[in-house]
Amino acid sequence: MSTRKTTSYLIPFILFFFSFLLRLSLISKGPYHLDCLSLAILAEKSLNTLSLQSLFGTGYPITVLFGAFFIFLSRIFFQNDPVVAVNLMSVVFSALCIPVLYAISNKLFGRLAAFLSSLIFSVTPIFLGISIYGKSHTPSIFFLLTGLYYLLCFAETHRRKFLFISSIFIGLMGAARLQDMVLMTIPLSFLCAFGTNKENRNSAKKEIFGNLFTFWAIALTAIVMFHLPYLNKEHHPHYMSNVAWFWRQGIPGNFRGVFSRSLAVSFIFLFKTFTEIGFAISIIGLIFIGKKSPRILFFFLLWIGIPLFFYGNLHTTVPRFLAFILPPLILAQGYMFAKLMNINSPFRLISTAIYCTILYLIFTSIFPLLYTRHAYALLPDYAKWTSQTIGKNAYFITSDDRLFYNYYGGLNILVRPMGFHSLEDEALNDFKQELDVLLEDNIPVYTTSVGLYAYNPEKKFSSLIENNYHLEVVGKKLYEDWHRGDLKQKIFHNRLIRLRKKTPEPKNPL
Repeated sequence: MSTRKTTSYLIPFILFFFSFLLRLSLISKGPYHLDCLSLAILAEKSLNTLSLQSLFGTGYPITVLFGAFFIFLSRIFFQNDPVVAVNLMSVVFSALCIPVLYAISNKLFGRLAAFLSSLIFSVTPIFLGISIYGKSHTPSIFFLLTGLYYLLCFAETHRRKFLFISSIFIGLMGAARLQDMVLMTIPLSFLCAFGTNKENRNSAKKEIFGNLFTFWAIALTAIVMFHLPYLNKEHHPHYMSNVAWFWRQGIPGNFRGVFSRSLAVSFIFLFKTFTEIGFAISIIGLIFIGKKSPRILFFFLLWIGIPLFFYGNLHTTVPRFLAFILPPLILAQGYMFAKLMNINSPFRLISTAIYCTILYLIFTSIFPLLYTRHAYALLPDYAKWTSQTIGKNAYFITSDDRLFYNYYGGLNILVRPMGFHSLEDEALNDFKQELDVLLEDNIPVYTTSVGLYAYNPEKKFSSLIENNYHLEVVGKKLYEDWHRGDLKQKIFHNRLIRLRKKTPEPKNPL
């Protein structure tokens, strides 16, 4: 084998190995996020029952299957914690994304741009942040990048086998994270139809439509096959209810319009993950790519713009939603740096210094957060402490973190009314009656600061509790809020509170 060919495999392998070791050294100790714990529980149940379970929303079947597979592998090595196993799943898939991005960049822009893009992608805060705990994003991005690589091979060679392979991987992306694949349908269709330049585009309209039909027919077949288990009698009612609720939460009540305040927040996420100068270099890189190949630029703009204008305008937008739009910006950044380094020695020195500075800044911005999650499992520890403090016979009022208390504490959860925008008076009254019955029977009832004040529009729920019951703080312990996303850490002392009946104030004698 020639030295050149050996080097072409060695560099992406080293990048993968570096990325894998980095992620393994920072892997979360516990389930940092609610969805991570839910994935671990359902993946383990799927393995134990040999019946595919569905996560909230579209089910994410292949994510659950890979979660179950990693749990199976972990048991072989006497590691029985399903959370550690699904966290390892994200570590592996995110590390695999790096050599695939290298292959894409090498095909489009050359080896130097590929190396620079891959290295910076490996430590980009949003992507590194989702790489160390179990979630559907990293498998989805891996399948997207692999499908894109083979689609580029097809555009270059017109060999149908590359079209088939690409469509299978895009179908796997849809089985891992369907909503992200839906947002990529227009960009991928453009690339499939028109290629990256005039030379490799399809020549006839009939051929274009034939390739598009083949591509999406295979992809949709793969998606349907993985989702079919959710449509049997056992899972169908629960699954359809989840999908309907997911749609109501995700679109009608969550989307704020094409230009909203959330979009500005989303750009702040991008600035934080690239730095301002890094983001500017990505934009300049896109301009230069447009001069070289307008079709690649248009494909990149569709890839960035369509998901950004959807996810970026949600009330609940968080950095991880934007993870799969990072590759085109990073490819553009790597291309720009490579172009600058090839001008002359002064440009090479200056651009290398800027590149290394960006690399240092973005890594050091995310490292303390990830190291804290690697060293401490604050949510499981809090749930265990709560269980030990209040006892198994007590009832516990909390919000959307109740799965932690169920799994790690075995607590009796008293489900409370929650909402983003409003709470119904009838639901509050029903909850009060249920709470009164428990207290009348001398059954201990507890809550926390989070359980009292989260999902509390107009302070309706907290006012109901504070006005009708005596609140006794029995302790406090560190707690981490996952809702702010991977780029911002919120750790605070969450108070444990016991609710008691209010004793009537004695009347003053006349």
